[in-house]
Amino acid sequence: MGKHLKSTLLSYKHFSLTSALEFIKSGNENFYLIKTINWTLATERGKPNWNKVHHNIYRMNLKQLIKFIRDTDEVAEDIYSIEKESKNNEGKGL
Repeated sequence: MGKHLKSTLLSYKHFSLTSALEFIKSGNENFYLIKTINWTLATERGKPNWNKVHHNIYRMNLKQLIKFIRDTDEVAEDIYSIEKESKNNEGKGL
């Protein structure tokens, strides 16, 4: 199992199921650009290049992002940046 940092709960309150569903809906309407380094070797012209790895940029909503983080916990891909997509960088992959 991967090494995990301890988190701290900053706020706690109860609210209606309707409000909860609205929060989930709005979270899935926003998109994020996730930049990673995949440590598998790059292949150029059918041969591994021992000096290069993959730099990936993904675009996903919050639900997809959480699943991605969980799925990549034990693989050779490290997230180094998560940015909320703005109108300036929408769909461009920076």
